[in-house]
Amino acid sequence: MNTLIAVGTGAAYVYSLVATFLPGVFTRAGLPGDVYYEAVSSIIAFILLGRLLEARAKGRTSEAVRRLAGLKAKRAHVLRDGKETETVVEAVVPGDLVVVKPGEKAPSTPSGSSEGSRSSPCRSWCGRAGSSTVEPGAASATAPRT
Repeated sequence: MNTLIAVGTGAAYVYSLVATFLPGVFTRAGLPGDVYYEAVSSIIAFILLGRLLEARAKGRTSEAVRRLAGLKAKRAHVLRDGKETETVVEAVVPGDLVVVKPGEKAPSTPSGSSEGSRSSPCRSWCGRAGSSTVEPGAASATAPRT
């Protein structure tokens, strides 16, 4: 794309320079000596504007994804050997019982629900209205599907 634009605008610019400084070349051939400076500058301006808008959109998208990733739970309450301990989410392994207390974020874990049930608003993890209940044995809404 860059090559196409560079060749096209370069040819129009060189043609316009020849038509400006050596108009006799075109009049002898019976051609009008038109110039295309405004077309060249408009095309380049539109391309640069498009690149600016694209860079802004990419920057905003990257920032939004970064902020979204920051919303996930960083710590989880885990029941191991009958004792509740607080640990980092990455240390949760399949078979651990994760306790989600009221008001806490449900950590994204590889295992499903094994005991009790929970009901959470769908809007918090999928964007649609309503709520979802996860029963024992069911894969959690945040667990990867296999």
